[in-house]
Amino acid sequence: MTRLLLLSALALTLALTACDSNDPIVSSCENESREIAIDTLAVGTSPAVADASDRVLINYTGTLEDGSEFDSGSNAAFYLASTVSGFRQGVTGMRIGGRRRITVPPYLGYGTQAREDANGDVLIPSCSVLTFDVELLDILS
Repeated sequence: MTRLLLLSALALTLALTACDSNDPIVSSCENESREIAIDTLAVGTSPAVADASDRVLINYTGTLEDGSEFDSGSNAAFYLASTVSGFRQGVTGMRIGGRRRITVPPYLGYGTQAREDANGDVLIPSCSVLTFDVELLDILS
C-alpha cells in the first residue's frame, strides 16, 4: 500500500512538473471564449453551395488583428476539409460569387502554435485571431 502511494505521488509530481505554463500543448489562449464571426458581404447568385468536403476556388486575404496580412491568394484551390476548422466553417454554405469576412478565434485556427515561414520568421503568432476576406469563385468537387 505504501509503495502504491509513493508511486502515485511520484507520477503526480512528474505530471505537474511537465505542465509548464509556457508549453504550447497545455497553455490556453486568453481569447478562447471568442466565437467565430461570419459576415456575409455578398450572397452570390449561383444555386451551388459549398460543402465542408468540397474543393473550392477562391480569392482570399488573411490578416491578423493588427491588420497585418499573413497570406493571400488569387484563384487558389483548397480542399475545405484540409483547412483550419474556422476557415472551413466560414466557407461552408457560401454560394459561388459570394464574399464573406470570417473572423476565426484561436481554438478554431492555429491555437497556441505559431506559424513560421521558410526562413523561420513568425507569420502567425500563437493565440492569434485570424480574419479572412473570401470570395468563392467556383466549387470544383
